[in-house]
Amino acid sequence: VTTDVGDEHDIHPRNKRAVGERLARLALRDVYGERATVAAGPRLLSARPVHRVGGGHMDLHFADAPGGLQARGGGALQGFAVADDSRRFAPAQAEVVQGTRLRVWAEGVARPVAVRYGWVDNPSQANLVNAAGLPASPFRTDGWPLVTEGVLFGR
Repeated sequence: VTTDVGDEHDIHPRNKRAVGERLARLALRDVYGERATVAAGPRLLSARPVHRVGGGHMDLHFADAPGGLQARGGGALQGFAVADDSRRFAPAQAEVVQGTRLRVWAEGVARPVAVRYGWVDNPSQANLVNAAGLPASPFRTDGWPLVTEGVLFGR
C-alpha cells in the first residue's frame, strides 16, 4: 500500500524509497521466510454495528497490526465515513479502543451500518497505520452499487 506516499496529481509515487522498502519487507517475509518481519499495514477482519440508545457506532477489528493501531504522525484518525440504511455517507470520527480495534461514528448517523476508509479519489488524508508505520488499505464494508457500476467508458 502506497496511498500515503503518492501525489494527487501523479499516480506514480515520487517517493521510490518508501515503495522499495515496503516491497523489500514483503520479500523478506514471503520469499526468505522471515516471519517476524512486519510486511503489511492493518487489514480489516470484521465490522460490526453497535446500536445503543443515544447513538451507535461501528466496531472494527484488524489483523496485521502488531503493536496496535495508531494515526500516522499522531493526532486524530482521519479518512473514515459511515452510513446508515439511507446509504448516505458522512465523515466520521474514529478512535482506537483496544490494540487492534477501532470505534467509528459520525454525528447525525444514529444507526451506522457501513464504513468506508480512504474511499476517495486521493486518500492521502487517510492515516491509519500499525506500529511499524505501514498504512491500512482503503476499504469498504458495504456491497452497495458504486456510482460507476454499469457505466461504460470510451464509447
